[in-house]
Amino acid sequence: MFTELKYDTQIVQNSHMGHHAIYVFKNVFEEDYLQKVLDRTKELTVKDALDHTTNVKANMTSFEKLVDDPVYDKLHSTVLSILRTCLCLRTPHKIVPINGISESWAMKHEEGEKTILHSHLGYTWAGSFCIQSDEGASELVFPDMDFATHYTKNTLYLWPSSMHHMTTPHKSKNPRYTLAFNIVDSVIFEIVEKEMKKQKAIESK
Repeated sequence: MFTELKYDTQIVQNSHMGHHAIYVFKNVFEEDYLQKVLDRTKELTVKDALDHTTNVKANMTSFEKLVDDPVYDKLHSTVLSILRTCLCLRTPHKIVPINGISESWAMKHEEGEKTILHSHLGYTWAGSFCIQSDEGASELVFPDMDFATHYTKNTLYLWPSSMHHMTTPHKSKNPRYTLAFNIVDSVIFEIVEKEMKKQKAIESK
């Protein structure tokens, strides 16, 4: 029997050995949850919290904004579950590190806006989820892998954090709404979480 796949999956790799690859998963969530995420993301990206001072030359939230927002809990747990499956299938080790979301933020790219070339060095994995985008409006580019893909609605992208990437200028008059996140293994996660709590305590004084 042939049936529709839960996820339409793509892997971009130089070798089938190890897990240094770009993973693409399409049609991740049901429409009702996707709409809920879109509505919340629109609320959070009306203004640019970081004033175009990062690699993202568009409206965005702070880097930690979505971590404790319950609207994104299902998305975060799904991302971590998919990543763990990828790692389990592509490593010879019996024990695979448990990963956690250390940073998660939202972006709104309008016509002409882009994200410049950068990496997320210092973390373990990085990723992006496209909530809404017109077809062919902009690309996610990985120069080191000689790979580019058009941002597609309801699609998850995962890659090693050290891999350089960028987006091309958005070509549609309709904004593109995307999320991004940094992922660390459990040992690093505990250290980062403690530092974040310290920083929040300092900022609240």
